[in-house]
Amino acid sequence: MDKRLSLVCSLVLGVFCVSSSVAASLCGPRAAAVEFAIDASSSMGESYARPQFVNDEKEAALWGNQSTKLAYAQQFVKMAAEKINPTEEMVTGLATFMPSSQILKTQKRTGEAFSKSLSEVKISASTQSLNNFDKKALDYFARKRKEPTTLFVITDGDIDKGSHNPAKVLQTFYQNNPKSCVHLISLAQTDSEKEVITRLRRVNACSTMATVADMMADRQKFNAMVEGNVYRNCSSQEDLEVAGIPFVKKSTTLDKKAIAVLDQMMEVIAQRPKDESMLILGWTDTEGDAAFNKRLGLQRAKVVKDYLVSKGVEDHRMAVMGGGESEKFDNTTEAGRKLNRRVDIIFGQ
Repeated sequence: MDKRLSLVCSLVLGVFCVSSSVAASLCGPRAAAVEFAIDASSSMGESYARPQFVNDEKEAALWGNQSTKLAYAQQFVKMAAEKINPTEEMVTGLATFMPSSQILKTQKRTGEAFSKSLSEVKISASTQSLNNFDKKALDYFARKRKEPTTLFVITDGDIDKGSHNPAKVLQTFYQNNPKSCVHLISLAQTDSEKEVITRLRRVNACSTMATVADMMADRQKFNAMVEGNVYRNCSSQEDLEVAGIPFVKKSTTLDKKAIAVLDQMMEVIAQRPKDESMLILGWTDTEGDAAFNKRLGLQRAKVVKDYLVSKGVEDHRMAVMGGGESEKFDNTTEAGRKLNRRVDIIFGQ
């Protein structure tokens, strides 16, 4: 399993999140458009206790002193928006469902303008126990987007009590937006709520999921989710993770697709501090023997390191590790397993 939240959409396979213009670079906008859909049902008005394992006051302060699940959902969106270059324009939008409302119209705006608009938004949880998708919500998810879109659905998972199956709602989204992807931000607290979100993740292999509790406990997990799917500033002095160097099943050979990503990686390395260390993590899918997969992941990491050394990156800057079996993407499908067969590079480690 992923012990560190790995990063990005698969840059080579082009399964989701990226138009050709965005995919041309590992840095900057990670999608042509980014939308946030917040569950505003009555259960989101319930309290969401700050996890006991958050012991870094500075990091915890980033989330503020929210109390309800809905408040944490809004805080996630605000923190994500702050990752966007303030002067760069991106297509962004914000909506709620259960009940449904277009809070901020999906349109091109700068990161600064998006953050300013969010600071003026106030969303209240429904006072009625209506855990069902209304017509506006169905229309919102079914709408054909003009651009490939990253859609964050932020929910506690208590959304399956009505007549509309939430998994089928997402299936309609993908049918009408095959180059887009939904990522799930979970505020689930019960096993049944967690199961709903797991089913939503399995609708498409591109989807990833992160819990607010985990992101509060580990800033890297928040950065991985947001920088991987919203905006990546490669010149930042903070720790940076880049993922998506693909491998064929059971192979340790760098094919043309992998080399293309690694050549782009050299551009990222050029923007980073000259003496910065890098951790190269190799992953596999879950097929086969776990011990074998651990070794295979390590071998993949070593192959990537060797290639970077051949391009002039100092050997002493890079450490390799076998992450073993990855569960970032759904291993029950071949598409998900394909995305899990990869190498990630973490700068600053």
